[in-house]
Amino acid sequence: MAGSEGWWNTVEAVDLRGTGRQDLVLGNLGLNSFLRASANEPVRMYVNDFSHGGTGNVQQIITSYRNGVAYPLAGRDELLASIPSLKGKFPSYQAFGASRIEDILPSSDLAQAQVREARTFASAVALNNGNGTFTLRPLPAEAQFAPIYASLAGDFDGDGKTDLLVAGNLYGVAPVLGRYDASYGLMLRGDGAGNFAAVERDQSNVAIDGEVRDLKQVRGPVGQRLIAVARNNDRLLLLRASSPTVGGRAATQTAPGGTGARAARSLPPRAVPDGRSTSSHPPRKP
Repeated sequence: MAGSEGWWNTVEAVDLRGTGRQDLVLGNLGLNSFLRASANEPVRMYVNDFSHGGTGNVQQIITSYRNGVAYPLAGRDELLASIPSLKGKFPSYQAFGASRIEDILPSSDLAQAQVREARTFASAVALNNGNGTFTLRPLPAEAQFAPIYASLAGDFDGDGKTDLLVAGNLYGVAPVLGRYDASYGLMLRGDGAGNFAAVERDQSNVAIDGEVRDLKQVRGPVGQRLIAVARNNDRLLLLRASSPTVGGRAATQTAPGGTGARAARSLPPRAVPDGRSTSSHPPRKP
């Protein structure tokens, strides 16, 4: 798909419209970030051995546009730490100033660098047109508050149309960006045509803390439908659906046996906008 280059964290194939064709649920960085990307002003990553250390190590320098000019994300201290040869060129912060990457590195180094571009950071669905092409459709604004790393599709409200549960967050980032922690999981109600609307938390009762990396539908010991939530550096979390449909309209938070994982937390009757389910994986271009 032209212009679909992004920082994709998860790609899940699922029939969202009942057409018999596999659509894609795509988790991206989101739009609540210092970084902005567009077709005309992409975020770029330059990869090369800019320090010429001869050790095979490479440096990655990210640039983004501000007022029509692309500047490196890293400041003087960070760049000098990885490329010591720049100390002579930029002995002071004043000398470094608002330098562009073209001002910082020799054109020969930039010409030899691998360059990767991101043109969209919006999490989205890609709808299968049935002719080998897809139409990219961004998810609602509420789904853009943080990076999405996991998704689950299913009929969560029992209306016969596929809904989505999405979650993510990312804590290990540079201070200049600030950690991405605005997501507590989000239920998205589908209309059966590939459009989705956010469900308020007091209706869905979805409140997932932490860095979510996977969502899976599982069955409990007595046949109850559960959603397993895998999080970085945390116990397994279970959401228990109380409705007979996948995902259910009521859920609970719990930990299997109360050991290791947190006991399953049940979502109230309105919790999941009446029921569904999918899952997640690492970054790539659709």
